[in-house]
Amino acid sequence: MIRKDLIIAVLVTFCFTATLFLIVPTRSIPSQSYDPMFDWNGDGKIGPADFAYLSTIFGANGTYVNVTTSILDLQTKINSLNASLISLESKVNSLNNLTVPYNSTHIDYDATTETIGWGDVDNLNLSITLDKASCLLIMFSTDANATKEAMSSNAALYVRVLLDDLVYPFPGSVGICLTPAVGNTGFFGLSDHCHSLGFGSYSYNFYQPLATLGTHTIKMQFKVTAGTGGLYNSTLTVIALPT
Repeated sequence: MIRKDLIIAVLVTFCFTATLFLIVPTRSIPSQSYDPMFDWNGDGKIGPADFAYLSTIFGANGTYVNVTTSILDLQTKINSLNASLISLESKVNSLNNLTVPYNSTHIDYDATTETIGWGDVDNLNLSITLDKASCLLIMFSTDANATKEAMSSNAALYVRVLLDDLVYPFPGSVGICLTPAVGNTGFFGLSDHCHSLGFGSYSYNFYQPLATLGTHTIKMQFKVTAGTGGLYNSTLTVIALPT
């Protein structure tokens, strides 16, 4: 009877112990996360070699550096540099898309005048269309001469530009004198003679600092003070520059 009670007691104790193992969770050492700050040799794991290196510098002194702050500062500088590069790229793209309106015309024949008042130079005119307010650079070049017809007269050739209805160099001016006047010259004061000037090359630039958007017409005009004036190989060019 005692033997039977002993067996029953052992079985009960075994069952009770097994129940405790099922109820109480198994505890284990938690796995450690990898921290690259302690991976001195960069092999991807924290091992004896890393601790060996740490032991060689143990007790050293120096200025503390907050690595996190340094990394954040570096990231801020990188972000600022990226923003500058994006801004520069945008400006480069704007330059690539920039168009500079221009127009040009040329005549290679003689254009002559005997008119003392202003007259248009035939076929030396053009138009330009602006999509915004611009600075207009008007460039004129030509070969020119003036001839003297009478002993008592001076001959000089003048030019000017008309931008729409505006006169350049400015309203009321006598224009730009391309050829010097041919005077009544006495040889040592004893006699008079007259002569003509040969062709010379001349150029002049006119400037309008603020031309409004729209289409503008530009043309050349010329006149003489006396005699005959002539233009040859004349070129008129206009370029619209950003304001």
